[in-house]
Amino acid sequence: VFLTKFDSEGNVIFSRLLGAADSAEAFDIKVDSQDNVIIAGATANSLSDSDVVNSESDAFVVKISKRGDEVFRYQLDTFGETVAHSIAIDSNDDIYVGGSTSSAISSTSGFAGGDDALILKLNGATGALTDSTVFGASGNDVIKGLALDDNNDLIVAVEGSSIASVYRLSGSDLTNQTASVSLGALGNSGGIESIAIDTANNRVYVA
Repeated sequence: VFLTKFDSEGNVIFSRLLGAADSAEAFDIKVDSQDNVIIAGATANSLSDSDVVNSESDAFVVKISKRGDEVFRYQLDTFGETVAHSIAIDSNDDIYVGGSTSSAISSTSGFAGGDDALILKLNGATGALTDSTVFGASGNDVIKGLALDDNNDLIVAVEGSSIASVYRLSGSDLTNQTASVSLGALGNSGGIESIAIDTANNRVYVA
């Protein structure tokens, strides 16, 4: 995984590599209110010193300061395969990460089978995990887009087994789903790639 910052004329300010003995991929990037950069993705090997389980895919989050210094890195350490596809940052600069998991991530998280939707909440200053949820049916459910509304509640786009859905979750309690809507069948090759909120008109857009 690489990160390069350019100035307004295209000159490189800094470039950073985040490598592992095996592969690592980034799937989303966001900038918080202090111009720090948040990157999320998946790795097949250890990126952090605390990682003790080498699964085929671990979700990870890395925060880089606007000067190019690494602030923290977080790796979800489970026996199952996890991937981080999408990032949202709230008004406190805390970080929400959406993706998927092929197993329970704790003794209380639950797991329905296939790939379940996964959301993690990290403290934006330290990278500590402060909340999480796993949900889905027996098929595959993967979060492909996250966005935050004016109340710091999450709007979540989920690519299920041939069905697209959107959920609203409480930002202060990720297990609390307050609304949902099905967008219908995706067919054999359909998918969800991103989600955005027009807060001025209270509308959600899904691509």
